[in-house]
Amino acid sequence: MSWTDQKAEDVHHWKLEGELTEKEVQELNKLRSLEDDSVVDIREASGLNALHMLLESLGDWQQTGKSCVLLASEVQLEAFGDLELSLAPTWQEALDIIEMERIERALGF
Repeated sequence: MSWTDQKAEDVHHWKLEGELTEKEVQELNKLRSLEDDSVVDIREASGLNALHMLLESLGDWQQTGKSCVLLASEVQLEAFGDLELSLAPTWQEALDIIEMERIERALGF
């Protein structure tokens, strides 16, 4: 499987429905846009063998001045613990986080 991208409300929604491998993380890094905010959806992903690699990549994305929210299931979110990443269990919550981060950037925070 590979990533699908649906752009809505000026946000890329990258969704993976298959096993999360190093290859998938590398593919996502090639596909991502530095121009737009992104939501990376792994709610239906299996395996999660390359999760550490994905988390590092998402941390790098946040250094670009754009928002990147990891959309994960409740069970997955519990396993992540305290991360320095934006996490959300639903699409709407991910959009809310992005909107808050946009406001913070506009205000200079």
